[in-house]
Amino acid sequence: MARTPRKTSLLGELKRRHVFRVGGTYCVVAFVVIQVADVMEEALRLPDGTLTTVTVIAILGLPVALLIAWAYELTDQGVVKDEEVLKAQNVPSEVDSPVPIEPRSIAVLPFANLSADEDSDYFSDGVTDDIITNLSRIRDIRVVSRTSVMRYKNSQEPVGSIAAELRVATVLEGSVRKANGRVRISAQLIDTLEDRHLWVESYDHPLNNIFDIQSDVSRQIAQALAAELSAEEEADLAQKPTADVEAYDLYLKGRHLWGRRTVAGLQKSIEYFARALELDPGFALAEAGRADSYVTLGMYGMGAPDDVMPLARDSATRALSLDPRMAEARTTLATVKALYDWDWKGAEQEFRRAIEVQPSYPLAHQ
Repeated sequence: MARTPRKTSLLGELKRRHVFRVGGTYCVVAFVVIQVADVMEEALRLPDGTLTTVTVIAILGLPVALLIAWAYELTDQGVVKDEEVLKAQNVPSEVDSPVPIEPRSIAVLPFANLSADEDSDYFSDGVTDDIITNLSRIRDIRVVSRTSVMRYKNSQEPVGSIAAELRVATVLEGSVRKANGRVRISAQLIDTLEDRHLWVESYDHPLNNIFDIQSDVSRQIAQALAAELSAEEEADLAQKPTADVEAYDLYLKGRHLWGRRTVAGLQKSIEYFARALELDPGFALAEAGRADSYVTLGMYGMGAPDDVMPLARDSATRALSLDPRMAEARTTLATVKALYDWDWKGAEQEFRRAIEVQPSYPLAHQ
């Protein structure tokens, strides 16, 4: 039976929508404008009352700015309604919403990087992403998207508060330490509604066992949440994306840079994906990653569409030839069809196929 969370406070909702931040910024800018108007009124011999007019406009503009901050959010896709952002993240938007929390809902918080090398953040983030991806393939579990959880990286906020904000029943947190060809991963699954641990485990294995660890973590979570796994989902969890650990490491570096959404980062990520494919030509995830980098360049105007969109299509098609059940590649192919080919019917079909394979994959829903 679904359980109802503690109500989200109005103060918490104002913080989440950045209303305080926008209000503070507006007041600072308005103060500067009024000061400039005061100086310029006399210097330029502006009509009497100019300063008063500017002040009144600034005052009247404050509630407008706050309303806009409440209703809209600035994202990578531009300014969109707050409800649309939350819908893409599967998070209810109503303040004090009575909507019950699904018992099989989870937020995988960014795993802490305990490696001596601080540059290994890409690896701990990659482990987090892969566990999210594995869990997203299980229909019985609702998984919060990477976009929603990454803002809690290095956060000191209590897991109960995070769970309430994300409206999930459980939270997975952990750490990763990589050194000398070995990896140590610790993880704990917390039922935040009952304030108890559902599962705790530590793994210390050679680095080439990383996929077995990730699969086991996902199975243990499914078991703890009493989620039923189909034979197809079991096969997905057991599948190893590559047998080459170095290729996997290059892939994680590429995904890390892809997530930054900068021209230099995207171009470098394409190089990493290409090097991973040189080591393992059958590495479908690396091909899908390269497709994502190309399509992102085109979507954000960082590359000429005629140059990068066909490359994105080719890479996505190759990835699907290697793994027809790859939601990432299917979503990229759909994006090319929608934004470059103007084939909206074909795009919808691809998006639906991606969601069918990976029900909680956020980009397909978005």
